[in-house]
Amino acid sequence: MRLPINLIRTDGGTQARAKIHHPTVIEYAQAMQSGHHFPPLIIFFDGSTYWLVDGFHRLEASRLLKYSEIEVDLKLGDLRQAILYAVGANATHGLRRTRADKEHAVKLLLEDAEWGSWSDRAIGKHTVTSHVFVAKIRSLLTGNVSSQRTYTTRHGTEAIMDTANIGKWQKKEDDSESIKLSPELLEKLKRIQHKWNTESLEETLEKILDTHEPTKLVNVIETNIRTSENSNEQRALSESWQRWLGIDPGLGTVRWAIVEGDADNTDLPLLVNYGTIQTTPKETTSKRLSELEVDLLELLREFRPTHLALELPLMSDNMNLTRKINEAVGVIELVCYRELNLTSVHLYPSMWKAHIGYGRADNEEVTDTVSGLFNLGTVGKTRLDAVAISYAGFCGVKID
Repeated sequence: MRLPINLIRTDGGTQARAKIHHPTVIEYAQAMQSGHHFPPLIIFFDGSTYWLVDGFHRLEASRLLKYSEIEVDLKLGDLRQAILYAVGANATHGLRRTRADKEHAVKLLLEDAEWGSWSDRAIGKHTVTSHVFVAKIRSLLTGNVSSQRTYTTRHGTEAIMDTANIGKWQKKEDDSESIKLSPELLEKLKRIQHKWNTESLEETLEKILDTHEPTKLVNVIETNIRTSENSNEQRALSESWQRWLGIDPGLGTVRWAIVEGDADNTDLPLLVNYGTIQTTPKETTSKRLSELEVDLLELLREFRPTHLALELPLMSDNMNLTRKINEAVGVIELVCYRELNLTSVHLYPSMWKAHIGYGRADNEEVTDTVSGLFNLGTVGKTRLDAVAISYAGFCGVKID
C-alpha cells in the first residue's frame, strides 16, 4: 500500500542507526529518479500513529525528491513493538551497519528499564549482534557485565548458561580515548586488510575493535604486521603477545583456528582465521598423512603461530578410527615442532568445552556459543571446535 509521507513519524526512538548517512540518501534519490524500485518501508501502526522502523534513508531520499507518498509494508503494533523490530533492521540488507549503528541499537534496549534486564544473549538476538558485543556495551553503561547467556539446544528449547567463569579475565573499562591513524599506520592497516581478505578498511578496523580496546589498536596493527613477515627479527613479539593455533585432529578433516592477543590484558583474543585441511578420500593412510603434512606446513608458514593447542582424541570402540586419528596427531606434532619448534598443549574435549560453558556440549551448542563469542553471525553447519580449542589454549587451559 501507499502512505502519505507526512503521516509517517520518525521521532519515537525507532531509528536504530546512529545517524543518517547523507551520501546514501543522495545515491538512493538518484536511483529513484532513474526508475529503480526500492523495497517498501516497514511501518508499525498502533491505531493512531504510523511509526517508521525500517527505511529511514529511503524516506529521506523521497523527501529530497518532494514525493508526497511512498510504498509501505504496514504492520500492527505499538511503539515498543516497533522499537524491538527496528533494532534488528538492516542487519542483512540495505546500507551496512557500522559499529556505531550496532552500539546505538544495543543501547536502545540496555537503557530501557524492562529490556535492560534481559540477558546479553537475548538482547543480541533482537539486535542481531553477539552477546559479547552486548556485554561490552553494558559494561560501559553500567560497569556490570551480565553473566547469563541463553542458547538454543538441539531440541529447539532455550537454556541458560552462566558464563561468569569463561576465560580468565575480568573486563577493564574502556577509557574512550579517540584513535587517530597516521598515514604510516593506515598503510599498515591496508596490509592487514589484504592479509585477512576483508572487504574494506572499515571492516578490518571493526574486526580489530570488536575484540580489543581502542587504545590497543596501534599494538594490534603493529603486531599483525610483524607476524606477517618471515624473518625471526621482524617476528619478535613481546612475551605477553601470543598467537595460538588450535587443532581438532582427524585423518579426513583437520579443523584449525588462529587466535591472538595480549595475555596480560583483559581483551578477548582476536580470531584471525579458521578453516579445515581436507585429505583425499579412499587414498591410503600414508598418502593422506603426506597430504596433511604439506597443507599444515603451508598453514604454519602463512600464520606463524607462537603456541599450539591440540585436542587429544578419546578412545573409541572403533579401534581403526582411533588409530588413524592418533597417526594424524603424530604428524601434526612432528610438523609443528620441526617447522616452528612448537610443543603442543593437550586438551581433552571436555576441557575446552567446559571453558566455553559446558563440558558436555554437543556440536550445535559449541557452534552457537563460539559464533556468539567471536561475533561470527550465522555459520550454518560449520564446526567451530578448533576456535574453542585455540581460545582455551590462549586462556591457559591445559592438562596438568
